[in-house]
Amino acid sequence: MHNRHDFLKTTAVAASVLAMCSVPRVAVVTTHPMSNEHFIVRQTLVLVNGTSRGSKTFTPADKPESSYELPADCKGKFYVRSFCNLLDF
Repeated sequence: MHNRHDFLKTTAVAASVLAMCSVPRVAVVTTHPMSNEHFIVRQTLVLVNGTSRGSKTFTPADKPESSYELPADCKGKFYVRSFCNLLDF
């Protein structure tokens, strides 16, 4: 995976989660290489209104997995974004 287009195709399925807020927590797993040269730096959960619900930062030695609690009154969509050290998004 050497170009931004390929990266976005894989993260669109694995990391850029788009779903209805019907569960109290959401777990995120980004399918991406984790090496010193190329790794996921951060995952962030954002509600549809732009409010950040949390983020997690990674090192190359980590697994790109995180979990976030959703607000009880969450009634819309949410987004999870993964950021790569080489390709940014």
